[in-house]
Amino acid sequence: MEHIDLSSLTLRSQEQHLVKDLFLVYMAYQGNSIRFVKEGDTVTWTVNPSSDTCLRSALYADACLPLAATLIQLRHNIKNICCELSRGRVALAVGSAAEEFFNLEIMPLLVKLELENRNDQKSLTLAEVATYMRPYMQITKQLNEVLSSIIKDDLVGGEVLSLLSEQIRKCVSPTTRDMLQKFEIAGLEQYFELLFWWIRYGKIQDCCHDFMIWDLKSSKMFSKSDIVPEDDDIFGDGSNNFNDRFCVVKALCPSQLQSAFEDIVKCGTYLNIAEMIKGETTTYDDERIGEEEELEEWKRKNVDDVVREVKKARLKASKDLVQILRKQFCLDEYFEPILEKYDVFTSLHLISGKVEQKKKLWIDFETTESKNGQDALSIHINVDSPLSLVFPPRILLYYNLLFRIFFYLFSATNQIFNKQMRSDVVTTLNDRRLLEEMLHFLNAYNLHCSIYVVPRLWSIFIDKLSKSASLEEILSFQNSFFADTMAQCFLPDPKFMDLLSNLVAVIRGFTTDEIKYDQSAQKWNEYLGKMFSLLSKPNNNNAYAQLHSR
Repeated sequence: MEHIDLSSLTLRSQEQHLVKDLFLVYMAYQGNSIRFVKEGDTVTWTVNPSSDTCLRSALYADACLPLAATLIQLRHNIKNICCELSRGRVALAVGSAAEEFFNLEIMPLLVKLELENRNDQKSLTLAEVATYMRPYMQITKQLNEVLSSIIKDDLVGGEVLSLLSEQIRKCVSPTTRDMLQKFEIAGLEQYFELLFWWIRYGKIQDCCHDFMIWDLKSSKMFSKSDIVPEDDDIFGDGSNNFNDRFCVVKALCPSQLQSAFEDIVKCGTYLNIAEMIKGETTTYDDERIGEEEELEEWKRKNVDDVVREVKKARLKASKDLVQILRKQFCLDEYFEPILEKYDVFTSLHLISGKVEQKKKLWIDFETTESKNGQDALSIHINVDSPLSLVFPPRILLYYNLLFRIFFYLFSATNQIFNKQMRSDVVTTLNDRRLLEEMLHFLNAYNLHCSIYVVPRLWSIFIDKLSKSASLEEILSFQNSFFADTMAQCFLPDPKFMDLLSNLVAVIRGFTTDEIKYDQSAQKWNEYLGKMFSLLSKPNNNNAYAQLHSR
């Protein structure tokens, strides 16, 4: 560059020389008086020092060398993405759309301006070139940032789409936003195709792991423990109805489809479970027959339409699976004995008969109470797929919790009976009166729960269950049953359960002779008084008044 001396030329000639070089560097070629060195994301410029100072300053204006640096980096990023198939279909589609934009929007303008500049009568100035190119400053800068982020952060699939969505949201330029939306559409088309096969057939056709659900059996590249933690709760209810074949990668669900995340996961899950139950398999080639037109139409849908289609598909898959569970697993019958077994531990079985029979019964009960109680309170219910869809861990926890609480109360009631039958233990009138008061309290509470509240709410649930068509409805109805039961039996105020626990603790302490009468009576009256005070407070929950009256 040093041997070219521009100082002897007129300003007009110098400018023409620099304009020709500017067009070269726009296209990533080295000029005679304008040279560049690209290192990472930085482009360093060297301009012939013999050129006019004002012209050199004009070159560093926003739409000249800064734009040229952006275009150089943009071409590099496009090539980087489009030449690496491992980046996935979505990134490749975005890179191809960016390349198309560069070739159809920017390159024709550069060629047109260069041809005009060759005409000596219409030669362009640096200011005129900057005026023509300035509209592309913002859009190329924004696009370059997107592609650079994809490369630097190694983004794939849904991550790329989430990035585009965020950039579109932040963008204030309508022109730039429109162009970014075109790139987003190009990426979404690829993602929608992957989504189509999943929600239609429960199949993953994704060799690059763009999609939010991976088929580990097909790829044979990872195990589930390599990707997600063991406690990952994809359904939000403690369940995980995926086996080791499929794995959900939440980060690959694009923000555009976040509202349908659970629907997407559940839809394919239901389809796979239904296929497993029926023992049917469908090959990829069989599925593709006659699907091309529908798939192309699907890929052209907008995000809102796709979300609606996903939710419809999930509901249909859910209903179909419920029909299968009812037909092949007699689903409704699993609910029928629950209340019956539940009543075994909540209903009070009053003991009657001769004293000798009572003593024998007490002896038999005493020898088995410890074992039965321990076994009963340590039960663990495990439900395998597909019934685990209806009884996820969180639902089982509620069943288990109710059982434990009422079994605990039932056990306390039996301890009162045991002490009443042992005439050698109950020696005073005060003891008998305290036991009767304790028994009356437990009878009243158990009457409220096991006779009035639970059977009525369970009857409502069973009626809804018979009319429910989807898994979501069944789960919702079960949750409503538990919520209503908790509100009416255990009340929303945590003080109630504290007082109830304290009262039962006093019963156990007194009936096992761990606490003497005086201390038991004092604590009993104290906690019972607080309980009556709590239940007598004005409250919209009529369970307070019902318990107080009983």
